[in-house]
Amino acid sequence: MKTRLLNKRIRRVERVRKFGQDVEIFITSAEARKGIVAYVDLPTRVVCPLCSGSDRDCHVCRGVGRIASTTMLEVTLPPPIKDGAKLEFDLLAARPDRLTSFTMNTLRVKVSMMGTGKTRT
Repeated sequence: MKTRLLNKRIRRVERVRKFGQDVEIFITSAEARKGIVAYVDLPTRVVCPLCSGSDRDCHVCRGVGRIASTTMLEVTLPPPIKDGAKLEFDLLAARPDRLTSFTMNTLRVKVSMMGTGKTRT
């Protein structure tokens, strides 16, 4: 299994409109039959570890109280998985802990089979 994130310079709204997904996951036919667990690194905001969000003069968060980070999200794709399937995951329900929040509410995933010979869009 391998994943490919889309160009980070494209705004998410434009990316979803143009491509229809945030992430594309490539799987084999064996993985499609069994189902898989994929790990996707997503942007998050975390409460500042130095000031806990309470110091306007904090040099780490620059007084904002939160810093940009990433969190690995476990995405379960149950069998059978069809080529070209598009799945949506609620990131509000998948919040890792009370100090961390994802920068988007949903994650749109497209599943593509490797070795099918199809052109990917």
